[in-house]
Amino acid sequence: MPISAGDFRKGVVFEMDGKPMLVVDFQHVKPGKGAAFVRTKYKNVMTGAIREESFNPTAKFEQATVERKDAEYSYNDGDLYYFMDPETYDMVPLNRDVLGDAFRFVKENMECVISSYKGKVFLVEPPTFVELEVAETDPGFAGNTATNATKPATLETGLVVQVPLFVGPGERIKVDTRTGYHQTSVITPYAGVVYDLNDTYSVYGSYTNIFQPQMSKDADGGVLDAVEGDAPGGHLVVQPRQMGGAGLV
Repeated sequence: MPISAGDFRKGVVFEMDGKPMLVVDFQHVKPGKGAAFVRTKYKNVMTGAIREESFNPTAKFEQATVERKDAEYSYNDGDLYYFMDPETYDMVPLNRDVLGDAFRFVKENMECVISSYKGKVFLVEPPTFVELEVAETDPGFAGNTATNATKPATLETGLVVQVPLFVGPGERIKVDTRTGYHQTSVITPYAGVVYDLNDTYSVYGSYTNIFQPQMSKDADGGVLDAVEGDAPGGHLVVQPRQMGGAGLV
């Protein structure tokens, strides 16, 4: 099926001169004078060679037939990284050079998508969102939620991202692997635990100054309720639903 250069996105594989090319990066450019064009960085899937070129947005290319398969990252031994096929449980070794920068978000036992062309693996994609622990950063301070103020934090995989000032070492955060941006701080509500609303959290929801009214499950699989809690200094007590739900105290 043909694809136009104007529809290029990262990860798209197209054929040019009979060879498969992976779009690594692209930019739509509209100069003050002259026609618009798409500045494209692409990689030859078979050789690994990278090139930059500008295309007319209406230029047509054939999309390459790519096989995508789920696989779980298990461990590495030097420059070889082993992934388990969830159907056959076979271990598939891949060289470090095919993993790409996005692999910095991946830790052991995380499911990825492996892309191959005619049996040759050329791309390993992590989940769109991952939850990782902050290994090192300056201490966080309750109530320090200044808009747009961030600090660097090293995650458990060694990746460094920018996080809000209130996030401290040992906390888990959700990160968008497409952009590398921190999305939200993550907590898991357990029955009988009191959470301090001086800190800003969300329960598997968008970053916000209140708790999202959203169901979750505890470690034993029991359904829990979360409740809005926008009172400064308030607390949230999470209880099993059958006991009357959560309450702000």
